[in-house]
Amino acid sequence: MIVVATSNVNQCQYCVIAHGAILRIRAKNPLIADQVATNYRKADISDRQKVMLDFAMKVSQTAHLVGEADFETLKRHGFTEDDLWDIALRENTPQRFKEKFRLQALAKGLC
Repeated sequence: MIVVATSNVNQCQYCVIAHGAILRIRAKNPLIADQVATNYRKADISDRQKVMLDFAMKVSQTAHLVGEADFETLKRHGFTEDDLWDIALRENTPQRFKEKFRLQALAKGLC
């Protein structure tokens, strides 16, 4: 779910499609993947999932602005400190690989 939402904002159509397919299977609801890919804030997902995606998007787009208030919001929604790291790394790691190999992906028409 995290990679689908952040891939959309990072404009990687390949990632949206590939990870969207996985999300369709795991969510057992084919509409969720499309909703998350286009606008997760309007998707039929829980408030907890929206908070998770808000944090992942912030890490993806404006990591330098992440602060204690973000962590407190996540904790209020039942996320542990380990969860915070998982969310941040799940978003950040694919993006860093994407940046490193962007030219190769562009050359192949994948991004």
